[in-house]
Amino acid sequence: MQTEENYRPSNIEFDIVSNGDIPENLGYFESSKEAIEFIASKLTAVNQKITVPRLMDNFEKNEIRKEYSELLETKLPFLEKELQKASVKFAEAKREFEEAKEYVNATTNEAKALAVDVRRGVKDISLDDQFTWRAAFDGRYYFYTFIDNQLKLCKVSDIPDFEKQNLWNAMAENGRFFKPENFDEQYLKDEIKTGDYAEKSGLEAGQELKDFLNNDPATKSLRKMVKEGKVSVSFKKSK
Repeated sequence: MQTEENYRPSNIEFDIVSNGDIPENLGYFESSKEAIEFIASKLTAVNQKITVPRLMDNFEKNEIRKEYSELLETKLPFLEKELQKASVKFAEAKREFEEAKEYVNATTNEAKALAVDVRRGVKDISLDDQFTWRAAFDGRYYFYTFIDNQLKLCKVSDIPDFEKQNLWNAMAENGRFFKPENFDEQYLKDEIKTGDYAEKSGLEAGQELKDFLNNDPATKSLRKMVKEGKVSVSFKKSK
């Protein structure tokens, strides 16, 4: 590829599929320090280095078009002629024929692959874990990165089922930021109701719930809110 590998468009746009429930851009920041402080104050997130696709700019697309055009117009016709010559002499030059055929296929595939890349219009970009964060919310991981002096949503992925049971506290806390209007009494009840201990019964569930309420930071915060009269929580006795 003729385009420099380290070439970077003046404005980075990520190729993501979002349902629109959360913002794709968290604002403009004068420095990375401001972005780090914003994430720390607003979200429960961890740093993670990832590589994600970004949109190509017109310069990159034109450079790739030049490259595959040159392959199709210059290199491929020459190789096709070599293939014809090898076919005539196939009996005595089978090895030469097979080699030319492989070259043609490889070049054709290379040109097709480049054309597909242009149609997609995206390419991967490696993001530094120091300025990239993963936040759990509503059953998904949302990845934000500080780039172009902005915090931009760059990736969305489902949380594996085996990880969800350990992340519901983080998702609840992040809900305060993403969906503050939903962070009410019923939300807290549902979060507690669907915890790991919800499937337990009898003394075992009671002990696990007691241990959980005594040690969990989010639950301590909820208890404080109840004492202050900000929310009220009640549990129905199961039949």
